[in-house]
Amino acid sequence: MNKSLIPAIVALLVGVVGGYFIGSRNAGGPASGLIGTVNGEAITSPEFLAHVRKKGEVTAIIQGRPVTQVPVAGTVGLLALEDLIKQRIISQMAKDEGVWPSEKDVLDELNLRKEKSPRYVAELNQSGLTLDMIKHGIQLDLAFENLITKGITVTMEDVDKYIQENPNSLIDPAKMSLQFVFVRTDADRGPVDAALSQGQQFGQVAAQFNADPEARAARGVFPAQDVATIKQRLPAEVFTKIEATPELRTTEWLKFGDGWAKFYIERKTDARKVEPDQTMKDNMLRQLRIQRGQLANDVGRKVLDRIKTGIREKKIIIDDQGLKGQWDRAAERLLEEDKLSTGTTSGSGEATTTGATPPATGGTTGN
Repeated sequence: MNKSLIPAIVALLVGVVGGYFIGSRNAGGPASGLIGTVNGEAITSPEFLAHVRKKGEVTAIIQGRPVTQVPVAGTVGLLALEDLIKQRIISQMAKDEGVWPSEKDVLDELNLRKEKSPRYVAELNQSGLTLDMIKHGIQLDLAFENLITKGITVTMEDVDKYIQENPNSLIDPAKMSLQFVFVRTDADRGPVDAALSQGQQFGQVAAQFNADPEARAARGVFPAQDVATIKQRLPAEVFTKIEATPELRTTEWLKFGDGWAKFYIERKTDARKVEPDQTMKDNMLRQLRIQRGQLANDVGRKVLDRIKTGIREKKIIIDDQGLKGQWDRAAERLLEEDKLSTGTTSGSGEATTTGATPPATGGTTGN
């Protein structure tokens, strides 16, 4: 697809209001329950929540490498709270404007995502999401999309015109199907090499020896096939080695994060131009509606304005004492920035650069 259209879908349909809304509903155990044990000693839910409220650093993946102690804006708890506030505002706006998606809408979208990515549900299940949580996340995704596209009309003639004016928009990108096994130490490499030399299938070996639990459960299947996405996710030197390895061959052991990785290249396909079928045209129509709606409706600003109104009218109330102080300071800064951006003290101006964007971005689904 044409790159100019991709950000609209990525930003909106891959969890623009909070990363699949993990925690928006039925996430985790009861507040007084047990998270787990370490050598028989309990980690309780209150202890866990208290830590999240004050945690100000995270481990981030930057250019395919884990980077520890990356500071966040505020705390992890505050970011989660802000996401949940935005989710509530968006659901309220969608209901007020009559565009809240139906159960049928949600199921249709779920089936569409499964058609595009057969492991869609399985991969999210492995991340701890139940089917109800996935469906609720889709419902909020669709609500946000419906707000953006309300009143926007795009026809198939518009799609045909777009294809005519953008002949490179129907390029099926170069792809690679990869599997990998990741181990922590030099000593852990030996059993992997021994199993492969005995003729075991790479997926079977990855399922047995992968140090990463999610990769082990997925039999080492790399969660992306688009070459551009793979290149973005992996360190440059690792991608270069993979790119130079033929189909049905494995790479040497490559230094990867705090351990070692070996990749199996199952298949490579070159970029090719495709003739659009009706499904593809329907998808392009949807993308064009989103693109035009982003320009026309500025839902991100409207969400921010609602949050500001809720703050001023004291309709956003945080009872949790561990988060109340953090939220009050963030809310005060938001209103103060609004005053500075307009040069007034009324706080009634347009959104500032800190909040004019759509609600907090979340993860990606891969391809």
